[in-house]
Amino acid sequence: MFWPSLHFLERLLAPYLCPICDAEVTDPGLCLACWPKLSLITSNACHRCGLPFDTPVMTPICGDCHIDPPDFDHAVSSLVYADPARQMILGFKHGDRQDMAPILARIMAPKTLPLIETVDFVLPLPLHRWRFFSRRFNQSAELARHLTKQAGRFDKFNTHLLIRQKATPPQGRKTKAQRIAAMRGAFHVPQDQRRHLADAHILLIDDVLTTGASLSSAARCLKRHGAKQVSVSTLARVC
Repeated sequence: MFWPSLHFLERLLAPYLCPICDAEVTDPGLCLACWPKLSLITSNACHRCGLPFDTPVMTPICGDCHIDPPDFDHAVSSLVYADPARQMILGFKHGDRQDMAPILARIMAPKTLPLIETVDFVLPLPLHRWRFFSRRFNQSAELARHLTKQAGRFDKFNTHLLIRQKATPPQGRKTKAQRIAAMRGAFHVPQDQRRHLADAHILLIDDVLTTGASLSSAARCLKRHGAKQVSVSTLARVC
């Protein structure tokens, strides 16, 4: 008598589905039809904020960063925040799709894993406790968790060095100036953690970089308490 394997039964009851179109796939990830629809950001991007350049440029820094640089020192992003990437990220973030975290982390991996090797700590951008209770998970922490595991450096993953002490309303429809004002004083480094930041290089992980106000506020707080350099890696970049 043939007895199906546990893996076969698991896939029969819960098949792998493409996170964009729900087509069945043989392995966790995007289907062959959806993958080419993503707009990947190449190395032709601003070194400071990760904004992709339309054409090859002579300088690695965009005009905005020359005029008003963010408080972090370096940023990379993997995707342009446009459909279907936007659809996928919103499903992950607001649709309780924690199963998508390893898939999204693999998209971030080519640009993020080399950074993990160079830093002292990998920090997810923290959520305020009330936002965490309502969402039930921090999407940035899930990405950071999977990325450090992929890098074999889970020892660098840290959720204690930086906390969010100020509850801020959703930033989606705010201008850059409004975002900056809302994020002022949003983050805090606990007293007993500050010694770890002395001359440290920190990597902040988040899902989307829009104006950089939240990540700048976090970087400013980390540097104020001793961090020497703050890098950023996000899944997507608003362009």
